[in-house]
Amino acid sequence: MEEASNEPNGPPWTGEGPVRLVKTGIEGLDELLGGGFDEGSVILLAGPHGSGKTILAAQFIYNGVVKCNEVGIYISFSESKSDFFRNMLRLGMDFSRLEKEGKFRFIDALNVLDRRALDLVFSHILEELSAIDFKRMVVDSLTAIERIIDPGELRAFITATIIGICKINKITGLLIRDVIPESPNGVNSEVSFMADAVLVLEAQRLGEVTQRFLRVEKVRGRRTTYSKVEYVITDRGIVMHTPVRSLAAVKLDGDVGIGVPDFDRKILMGGVKRGTITLISGPVGTGKKVILAEFAVSGVLNGERVLYVTYRDAVDEVRRFFSDLGHDVEELEKKGLRIVYIDPSRNTPGRNYLALKEAYEAHRPDRVVIDEISIMDWLPRGEYVRLLNDMISFFKSKGATVMMSASVDLTKSMDNEVAKVVDNVIAMWVERERGSMDRRICTLKMKGKAHDDKIRRIEYKEGGIEVKDLDIY
Repeated sequence: MEEASNEPNGPPWTGEGPVRLVKTGIEGLDELLGGGFDEGSVILLAGPHGSGKTILAAQFIYNGVVKCNEVGIYISFSESKSDFFRNMLRLGMDFSRLEKEGKFRFIDALNVLDRRALDLVFSHILEELSAIDFKRMVVDSLTAIERIIDPGELRAFITATIIGICKINKITGLLIRDVIPESPNGVNSEVSFMADAVLVLEAQRLGEVTQRFLRVEKVRGRRTTYSKVEYVITDRGIVMHTPVRSLAAVKLDGDVGIGVPDFDRKILMGGVKRGTITLISGPVGTGKKVILAEFAVSGVLNGERVLYVTYRDAVDEVRRFFSDLGHDVEELEKKGLRIVYIDPSRNTPGRNYLALKEAYEAHRPDRVVIDEISIMDWLPRGEYVRLLNDMISFFKSKGATVMMSASVDLTKSMDNEVAKVVDNVIAMWVERERGSMDRRICTLKMKGKAHDDKIRRIEYKEGGIEVKDLDIY
C-alpha cells in the first residue's frame, strides 16, 4: 500500500509538519486510504439508499470516540435520534452511552423543512462548538439540504457553512449524499469538486446475492493503491475486503500427514511441510472426503486444533460421515475439532473470506480442512482467483497447514486455478479395470520435496485407506 502523502491539504496544514491523519477505525478502510483522512478535510460519501452510508458514517464517529478519544457530532436530516440510537445499538455502537459521557452530540434535524430552520440548526452547531472541542462531524444528508436551499445558493451555503466550520475548527467532516442516477459519475460534480475526498458506494448482483463496492473517486493530495474494493455489512458494521496478498508467510519446521502410514509414505513423501497448502483433486466418488477426514482426525489425535470448513454438506452430515468412518465425533470435538458450514451460493467473495477469517480467529487451528473449494468456481474468474489468493495468503500468514478438495480432473490438464496457487497437488481419478472401477492416485506437485510420479491404486476398506502399487498399467 502507498503511504499517505504529506502534501498540504487546505487550511488545517500549518506548515510545521505533516498533516495529521484521522483514522476511520473501519477495518480495511484506513489501509485503503493510506492511513486515514487528513485532519480538517471534508469527505463526500455518496451512494444509493440501503448501501450503508449511515452505518459507515456512524462508525466514523463512534470509532473516533472509543478508539481515538475524539468527540463527534452527528447532524441528521433523515432519521430521528431514537431511531438512530436504536439502529446503531444493533451494530454494537452505544451512542446513548457516549452522549451521557459528553463525548457525542446528535442534532435531530428531521423536521427541518425551510431555510430559516436550517440556519437555526447550524447556529446551534456553532454554539455547541464554542462549548465542546468537536473533532469529527457528519451531515446526513446533503440531499435533504438541497431540497431546502435554492440551487443558486447551495454552493455558497456549503462552502461558507459546512466546509467553513470544518476548516476553521480543524474538524474532519463527512457529508452524506444520495447518488443521482442521471449524473455521469453518480455523484454531483459541484459537490465532489468542493470536497477533499469522494467515496462512492456501489452495488451489483452476483448470482443470488448483492455485492457491494466502495470506490475511491478522489483523495486530494493522496495516491491510493486500490480505487475499488468490496465491502461487507456485518452485525458489527462495515468491513472492507481489501487484498491480503502482501501478508508474510510463517515458516515452520516439520512434516504433516493424514495418519495413514502407507499413504503418508507413498503419496505425501513422509508428509507435507507444515504450513503449506495441499489440494486433493478428483471427480466425485474418488474418496477425497475420506482423506480430508483422516487429515483432520490425525491432527486432533496429535493434540492439534482443527477447523473443518464444508461448502457442500451441512455440519450434521459431516459429523455422520466421521462416525461412519469409525470416529467418535463428540470426543474429537471436545479435543479440538470444529466443523463449520459456509453457504457458497449466498456469499460474495468478501463475505466468504470474512466467514473463513472469523471461523479461523474463533478457533485458532493448527490445521484447516476446506471441503470442495471448487464449488466457489461459479464466481467470475477474476473474483475466484482473488478469493483463492486471499485465502491462501491469510492461512500462510497464520502458519496453518491446509488441505482442500476440488472436484476437478487434473490428469487431463493442470490448467486449474486452485492447482496453480497451492503448494502440493494430489490427483485422483477412476479407471475401468477388469470389469470394475478402480480408483487411482498420483502426486503431481510437492513443495520442497522430491517426489515420484508413480500412479498407484487407492482402496477404502474397513481397516482404512490402502495404497497399492499397480501390477500392470
